[in-house]
Amino acid sequence: MLTRSNHPVSIFSRIHSSSEKDYKSVNTITFQAMQQGTALFGKATFVMNRGYDNNKMFLKLDKLGQDYMIRLKANRKLLYHNKWTMAEELRNRRKGKVKTNVFYKGKDHKAYLSHVKVQITASRKDIYLVLVYGITGHPMMLATNKGIKSKEDVIQVARTYFSRWKTEEYFRCKKQMFQFENFRVRKFLLLLPAGKRYLCHTVVCERRHQALVQDKASCIPSTPP
Repeated sequence: MLTRSNHPVSIFSRIHSSSEKDYKSVNTITFQAMQQGTALFGKATFVMNRGYDNNKMFLKLDKLGQDYMIRLKANRKLLYHNKWTMAEELRNRRKGKVKTNVFYKGKDHKAYLSHVKVQITASRKDIYLVLVYGITGHPMMLATNKGIKSKEDVIQVARTYFSRWKTEEYFRCKKQMFQFENFRVRKFLLLLPAGKRYLCHTVVCERRHQALVQDKASCIPSTPP
């Protein structure tokens, strides 16, 4: 989770392995994290990278009644004017007309934004495809169910997505401080004692980073869960 001052705060942690008894999938762990965020804040915005671009994620967030901003993969299909169209084709048709500054990878960048109303294959609900030009080699494609009625709304979507970079910095710092990548064990149970020392109250989904941005500041708990 990110606070109002853009500092990451951990709300969920789980060390897991496919070798565990009754283990189902990574998605199951991710859904538990989403439910934890929903229970804590009621309404929040889940900000996720391309690793979460799959229909199960969209459906789960819709079921929980949560908002989201998810970066799309190049092979994502969207329903546009009653026709299934590749997201990258829509991206290539348009140009960014809304100019703004965003903070990405430790630097301020000029970005040019555009948006178009589409539907996702998972739910057939109206969402927006927000396109971000000028930051990376290929323009970023963000799917959001947040309402967009003005250029200020488009800018807010882009800036909220790029707030994920604070979470990326948090993960890098934690890996370096606790030397997580230097753990060398053959059995999952051997990792648990070390993990318990370091991973209490860590953030949602270590492996495929996501940020959780609360919509109601008053819902922030006074102490970590």
